Amino acid sequence: IKRAQSQNNNNTDYGRHTSASSSGYAGSGENTSFAFIPTKLRRDLIELLDRNITGRDNWKMLAEHLGYKLQYIQWLDEPRIQSPTERLLMRWEIDVTESPEDALRNLEKILRKIERHDAATKIQVHLNECSIGKETTV
Repeated sequence: IKRAQSQNNNNTDYGRHTSASSSGYAGSGENTSFAFIPTKLRRDLIELLDRNITGRDNWKMLAEHLGYKLQYIQWLDEPRIQSPTERLLMRWEIDVTESPEDALRNLEKILRKIERHDAATKIQVHLNECSIGKETTV
């Protein structure tokens, strides 16, 4: 129901879908129940991808490979956006239709494709830790 309400209140089509607000949702009063990236992993990805390092792809290339439109990517690049990676990840968490585990695996693949093995490895380590936890509790 909340997702449907969000759809009805959103007239902006910056991203790949119109189902989420273009502003992201942290601190904006929007629903945050879609978040599934653990805090530590999120912080690690933000730290790695927010930095502009010559010759390395960052959050912009990730956004492009996730299928977001140029207009949305340009909006994320505005100076008033403190962390474009954080906003991008929030939007992506709302937009994905697969399970959190599958979504993270696909995100890892995309990061490897754009040669951000450092960020992909962070996701891989997280998924491996979760997998080990499942095996020991069964």
